[in-house]
Amino acid sequence: MIKVRLHGYLIFKSGNDTGIVEFQPVESLKIIDIIQRLLKDDSYLSVVTINGVVENDYNAICKDGDFIEIYPVFGGG
Repeated sequence: MIKVRLHGYLIFKSGNDTGIVEFQPVESLKIIDIIQRLLKDDSYLSVVTINGVVENDYNAICKDGDFIEIYPVFGGG
């Protein structure tokens, strides 16, 4: 199982109340596929991690047991 956790207002944008979604692993499931299934617009994204490591390549293949976190644009000062 591939577990995905959305953060911040991405939970609202996805229409998912919990912010946690699980996907069955398939041979060629990419991060971008998951983003497109959960969010209509990826312009809200800032950081994606796989198993705690920042992943900039949205074409990376997801594997069984991966934990993906998707963070929105954020700032501070």
